[in-house]
Amino acid sequence: MLAYKTGDHVKVVSNRSLNGSHIVPIGTAGRVLRTNEEGDKVFVMVKSSEGNELVWLGDSDLEFVEGYL
Repeated sequence: MLAYKTGDHVKVVSNRSLNGSHIVPIGTAGRVLRTNEEGDKVFVMVKSSEGNELVWLGDSDLEFVEGYL
């Protein structure tokens, strides 16, 4: 079962974007917008130097941001 749910605050711990179009820097903060039905991919809004971006990441590519649990 996936540990993340919509609204969780997370940070990126692996920079493998599942859509292959963009690599998200490790340490980037984000917020979970939704998960897939299989429970192994997370759709995350991340803030980058270019503004807000939406990206699919694997659940193992993220960790909770302390203080938001």
